[in-house]
Amino acid sequence: MSEKNQQPSESSQLVSLTEVQRRTNLSPGRIIRQCAQVWIDLTPAEESYQWLGRKLTAHPRDPLVPINGIYKLTEDGQRDIAGRAMNYLKWKGFALVKDLTVETETGILIVSSLSKGTCPPIPTPKILVPEEVLEEFLEDYAEPYEMAPEIPPEKGERKVLKDKLDELLLEIMKSGVKSGIGVFNIIKREMNSTHRKFDKHGILLQMVGDRRQSFRWQKGRIEQNCTIHTLRNRISGIRQHFPALRLK
Repeated sequence: MSEKNQQPSESSQLVSLTEVQRRTNLSPGRIIRQCAQVWIDLTPAEESYQWLGRKLTAHPRDPLVPINGIYKLTEDGQRDIAGRAMNYLKWKGFALVKDLTVETETGILIVSSLSKGTCPPIPTPKILVPEEVLEEFLEDYAEPYEMAPEIPPEKGERKVLKDKLDELLLEIMKSGVKSGIGVFNIIKREMNSTHRKFDKHGILLQMVGDRRQSFRWQKGRIEQNCTIHTLRNRISGIRQHFPALRLK
């Protein structure tokens, strides 16, 4: 029987490390070091093989345990992955995952081997990182959002905000949610709530698009669309005027 994997929670939306590299042009090691947690997808590419692991306290004759699915790396496993990112020869196939430690529902496993002794090169398992990390990198390089001239917050913070959507974003960020994806998720929850915590003026209307990556909101008498990219730019602009809301 396969060892049970630890599926990430709904709040931990994951994206592949390769996608983060593609969109940021950063090295794998730098991306991983930015992450509080990292996952690895040990789902076999086909049914002809399985990944196998051994338990920390296993005896030499104990059978290896089949592992299949998405697992969170231990802190040691995450450090190992970051180190292997510096060595091209260890950044693919079995060399990437050999002896990595992963967390399961019943304890820690050490990735040991494949169920097939000899087989063609195995596709490299995907490394997965929180989507928030991608958003933070993108926000660091986002184009500045056009706003009114800077005015010290204590002399009238509302004057630097362009509209009611900016005011709403400011209130969400003041609650401690500072990343673009975090604010976006709050907005989605607000739309599904009958008692809105932040949207006191009722400007949020509905999510739009197949992937629900944008939403409509009411600006005066006009409905406007806001994509997650536009949202990130607005948040970046707000941070310029409110240093306490910047990502640490």
